[in-house]
Amino acid sequence: MSAQRLERLLTLSRRIADPSDPLFAELHEALLRSSGLSPEGVRLALTQHLETSASPDDLTKLLTSVTSAPRCHVVLSANVCVAALRAIVLAVATSDVVLIKPSRRDPWLAELLVREGAPRLRELGVELALTDSLAVRPGDEVHYYGGAEAASAVLGQLPAGARVRVHGPGFGLAHVDVQSSLEDAARFLAQDVVPFDQQGCLSPRVAFVAGPHERVQRFAECLSEQLLLASQAVPRGAVEEHLRAEAALFERTLQAVGEVLRGPQHLVAVDLAPESLLLPPPVRAVLVLPASASARLLQPVQSEITCVGISGGVPEWVPVRARVAPLGKMQRPALDGPVDGRTELENVRRH
Repeated sequence: MSAQRLERLLTLSRRIADPSDPLFAELHEALLRSSGLSPEGVRLALTQHLETSASPDDLTKLLTSVTSAPRCHVVLSANVCVAALRAIVLAVATSDVVLIKPSRRDPWLAELLVREGAPRLRELGVELALTDSLAVRPGDEVHYYGGAEAASAVLGQLPAGARVRVHGPGFGLAHVDVQSSLEDAARFLAQDVVPFDQQGCLSPRVAFVAGPHERVQRFAECLSEQLLLASQAVPRGAVEEHLRAEAALFERTLQAVGEVLRGPQHLVAVDLAPESLLLPPPVRAVLVLPASASARLLQPVQSEITCVGISGGVPEWVPVRARVAPLGKMQRPALDGPVDGRTELENVRRH
């Protein structure tokens, strides 16, 4: 992909991220209707978490992360309201013909990027368009974003000879080493929990804290305090009924084996003697555990870990393909390729 293609898209994304620009106002209003986020949550997503720049090193990494295809089809999900930008960047790096199938629930950013970006990219020989169906030919590439069950249905429709890259579900973790300030680590972790109301695949849902049990407990208290403060600046959006039910079950379970610190818009649970890993639902809920249990608890879920936020050193158990970022930066990954390092390009075969 030429740097010109990337810069055309990033020039547009900078406009979208600028509250004084009409494109920001248009998208902000649309996302209020569909994303489930509060007005402050939408503003945070657009101004702080939409990619607007890429360094030369980022561009080099991005180009090595993609291949070439005659056409690239992108199937988008609705979990993260700014994810369409990176997806379109990767697709434009892959092919001169890019067809975008937006999420029905949250199509707004994809539609805006195509509407405003297509004329600019056409000047560089790139065709960017929306589609409501997949018409994949052998040799085409498909980038799928969404759940595993729906991905299987899409894969079943693809012809032999097509190639597919699935960006499936996952979650983030935090690790606080024994040298770290608990107060600072909790403040930075809260900054990673709040964006997208924890719905993204990079969102941290479990925190491992090194040191004695008193330190683990104290971190949970600090995190609860910071999430309370964060909710005053960026209130949580609407919580769907099934997530409320999951949160209630999670809370009851952790009360039986540990302790739960509950705020009006968050939940922090502590288990000092965990037998297994019970992942909290994405409702600004975090499970705090002793770091001594991390390797044992994470072994069964290694393939689901997308990002590890660290305060201090990098723990030995970090999966090879997981992103590693300082706490407070988990939701601001460089534009250097797929946000999820677990993705692989696969050839479709039919027997």
